Amino acid sequence: RAAGVHVSLEVLAAAGRAPKRHLRVQSISEWAPRMIGPYCQLTAHGGIARTAGNLGFDSATMELVSGGVRAECRAALAHCAAVLCAEGFAPRAATQLLVCHVGATNARAVGACVAGWLARQRDRAANDAPEPPPPHVLHVEVASLPKAGLAEVAMEAVDEVVARVVACEPFRVVCSGCELECDVHAVVRRRGDAGGGDSDDDDDESPGGSVVAAQCVARNRRPDGPLDAEQVAGAARCALRELEARGGRGAGAAAAALV
Repeated sequence: RAAGVHVSLEVLAAAGRAPKRHLRVQSISEWAPRMIGPYCQLTAHGGIARTAGNLGFDSATMELVSGGVRAECRAALAHCAAVLCAEGFAPRAATQLLVCHVGATNARAVGACVAGWLARQRDRAANDAPEPPPPHVLHVEVASLPKAGLAEVAMEAVDEVVARVVACEPFRVVCSGCELECDVHAVVRRRGDAGGGDSDDDDDESPGGSVVAAQCVARNRRPDGPLDAEQVAGAARCALRELEARGGRGAGAAAAALV
């Protein structure tokens, strides 16, 4: 439970000829923790991979590592990187990180750990490789995590052979007293390799055929009190319509369906 919300459900649907790929670690290993529930550690489709949330386990013992929240966060990041690499995805090509931590007092330590990990990924990149834009990082404070963990990390990354991440122009919207500052990037896939298009031209790249992600920071501009969920949703609809006007196809339909 985070900020009074009991359940958060994210559903991803993908169309195309290419099948989804799954990675499941079902036995004790040294390189990645085994599953602790009915899920898979990684799902990939169309050049994009998403890991499940990883806790700070010692892979060989399936016990949480010692050293507190920093050590658990470092281990969780390493596990995400390991399952990405196992399916051919480079951690440096991460586009989004979801980082959950228990308690407000752990926020600074987790933030520093994630920032250091991202800096090391940039340093390890080949000198001649174009540097992708920094990933969106969402930090969520939660009341508890499975197995009494203190930190959990989930990650999304792209296959740099068939896709690239493009930073888009950030924008700001104000609606219903809520101001949203939106940082946007697009995962642009070569249509011939994406598994979902009919084009055979591998050099045909189009943001309109890509996955567009926006991370928005909300600020209350109302002098008469806090925002409610309806006002935030109204601002999000405005942001989606603005995103569609800038080339993010389908965002308008998402705005119409947003409740």
